[in-house]
Amino acid sequence: MEDRSLDEFLDDGSDDSGSPGESEPSEAADSEESEPEASGESESNAQANEESVPELPDDPEPATSSWTPEGAICEGCGESVDRRWDDGGRQVCRSCKEW
Repeated sequence: MEDRSLDEFLDDGSDDSGSPGESEPSEAADSEESEPEASGESESNAQANEESVPELPDDPEPATSSWTPEGAICEGCGESVDRRWDDGGRQVCRSCKEW
């Protein structure tokens, strides 16, 4: 099997089939011919979708770390670091965190 360029698969707008009138119908034409779903079916699908969505807890777990792109001071050693972890109410670097 030989390697091929992805450019070979791009549609350059030219029609290789011959005349422009011989093109296949688009998907939009197909969608106009299809019948809409019955309203009862769409309502039951909506109920099924609502039931499959997990409920979020009222009190999410607190974050255990924070990231500051410009850096923030570690409350343990005073060094400027990007990521700090919660350690008993203090925001500390990896070295100062009691694991």
